[in-house]
Amino acid sequence: MLATCLAVAGDDDWVRHPHDTLFQLAFGDPEVARAELLAVVPDEVCAQLDFSRMRQVPSRTVSRRLKSQYTDVMYEVPLRGGGTVFLWFLLEHQSTSPPLMAFRFLRYEVHRWSVYLRSKAGRERGRLPMVVPVLLLHDPRGRRPPARLSDLYDAPLELVEALRPLLPDFTFLVDDLMARSEADLAQRSASAVYTLTLWLLRARGEVPEAREEAYRRLFERLAAEGQVEVGQAMMHYVLNTSRAADPVALRAAREASPRLTEAVMGIWQQRIQEGEAQGREAGREEGREAGREEGDLLGRTSMLLRLLEARFGPVSTEVEARVRDADSASLERWAVRVLTAQAIGEVFEDG
Repeated sequence: MLATCLAVAGDDDWVRHPHDTLFQLAFGDPEVARAELLAVVPDEVCAQLDFSRMRQVPSRTVSRRLKSQYTDVMYEVPLRGGGTVFLWFLLEHQSTSPPLMAFRFLRYEVHRWSVYLRSKAGRERGRLPMVVPVLLLHDPRGRRPPARLSDLYDAPLELVEALRPLLPDFTFLVDDLMARSEADLAQRSASAVYTLTLWLLRARGEVPEAREEAYRRLFERLAAEGQVEVGQAMMHYVLNTSRAADPVALRAAREASPRLTEAVMGIWQQRIQEGEAQGREAGREEGREAGREEGDLLGRTSMLLRLLEARFGPVSTEVEARVRDADSASLERWAVRVLTAQAIGEVFEDG
């Protein structure tokens, strides 16, 4: 399934929406989604669901207008006693956690219900499917949006409580990656795909140097499991989120198995060449700037010597040497004094 997703993920997706693209590719795999559900859904709920038979709901059920706001992956999970429940994941990676996240979920739920009620099954049953929203969050500052819809009502708490039976209200599950360590996340599942995806999202591509060995071991497991295409997708994510010329995660994957990085080596080499070119251009510009400054200083020196000679006659070797060794500020100060000095010595008084 992931190979199919990779085929439709273009370079523009990785550049413009790297977090969304990695999330969709990884969590489009039921095994990865199952690991996340088992980690965040309460045990008493999991006991009633048959995750071995979960299937993804086609994304065509999502309106384009809503789709433009965020990324989702929705799954249908059979109940052990019969029937189904709809579950979906949402990856929210804005630098500021959206305060109206509960309202967004409400709009999405209403849309999901509207689509279902227009279907043959919906018309026949005439009831609403359960929709359980789960937010996978990795805000770099560790902020979290209000998780209850009632927290958004613009009214005194006492009034909200009094009207609560008459008001729409719900909460959603939040999996805050920034509140958990990499070790905690690694204990959730034996899946290298799942763990690496959470690690990379949590690090936002900027893996610390001290974690290179841990990533290398996990990438080795990924390669041993034959998940080369997944690893290549992760390398696209790393190159489009990391500011480093040779990101730690890229090095770790390259050491684990060169096959994991084959698909992005051309992009990586191009980045290195562009960085070198930018460095050379910066050096040239610095040289040009230095040349301009040196030329300006020489011009000021020559002009002051001509002024001194015009006012006081030929200058001594000592005076010429002092002028040629002076900085720009001194030259400017002495040039002003030439206009009023009665003797050449007055030009250089007190420096």
